[in-house]
Amino acid sequence: MSNIFDSFNKLLGRQATDAEIQKMYRVRDALDLKDNDALWVIAMTLQSYQTEFDKIPGAISKASVDALANIKSVADSAISASLLKAQMDMHAAAVSVFGGLADEAKAVVINAGRDIAAVDRANVEIALKRDNFKLLTASVAGAVVLSVAGFFWRTCG
Repeated sequence: MSNIFDSFNKLLGRQATDAEIQKMYRVRDALDLKDNDALWVIAMTLQSYQTEFDKIPGAISKASVDALANIKSVADSAISASLLKAQMDMHAAAVSVFGGLADEAKAVVINAGRDIAAVDRANVEIALKRDNFKLLTASVAGAVVLSVAGFFWRTCG
């Protein structure tokens, strides 16, 4: 019998597990096979196929999890980049609106814009982590209102 299992190990390319050996014993007993029976070749081949097929669901599951993680990562990056681009465009528009002001007022607006940008970046990170884009929109709108109000308070105050 060891000659049969030596052949089975060669076919598998490794040492057969106890479970695989037990399956082969069940085949032997059920079919009343002898060591020199030609049916052993078929039984060993089918068992080696079964061993390989058993690996497929795990491989599919891992590939699915990896693919979803990659998709999420790309989507998160795209969302972050889009939000930051929108903020930068908004700040550029604000600077162009206030472009005709005196240099001192420009400096106040630019510094306020930088402060708002820092707050906006922090809010973007929080919003992305919580998947709460309403908070992000309210934050940006609030920052714009506060910066405009602050500017007029400083200049007209």
